Amino acid sequence: MKKVLIIDDDPLFSAVLARRFAKSNWQTLTASNPKDALDLDESPLHSILLDLNIDGASSLPFIPRLKARWRSANLIMMTGYASITTTVEAIKLGADNYLSKPIDFKVLLQEIEGTSTKELRIDQPISVEALEYEYIQLVLKQHQGNVSATARALGMHRRTLQRKLLKKSTL
Repeated sequence: MKKVLIIDDDPLFSAVLARRFAKSNWQTLTASNPKDALDLDESPLHSILLDLNIDGASSLPFIPRLKARWRSANLIMMTGYASITTTVEAIKLGADNYLSKPIDFKVLLQEIEGTSTKELRIDQPISVEALEYEYIQLVLKQHQGNVSATARALGMHRRTLQRKLLKKSTL
């Protein structure tokens, strides 16, 4: 039986996902944060599903440690706050894939089993709003998350930037 580790601070999400995997003949382990996950036994894992935002903090710094602990495991970053900046950073740190929540379980299972039939689609260009958000995220990262410094660099008022960030986070 294949084994998957789910690391997410939402107990309901983890429980539902664990049940779905169990119905598909997968053994599941769950942890509410990466530190607890690293305390689990070192038995081989097929995959690790890691939430990006756990208890208000980024789990990106834990990717190398998780990959070092379970070398053969496929690490998939899952998030409701996807951005190109965090995607690139996650992949650079060792994540094997990056998926946006919500995600259909069948698609997730295909990704884990390596049977995904992803196709690059260039017929649907990225929206102007999405491009703006990605650029804001890039500048925000360059300024270590400082909203005031980011607003100055972008030539906009701090409150305007805060509204744009809040609007995107609630979509």
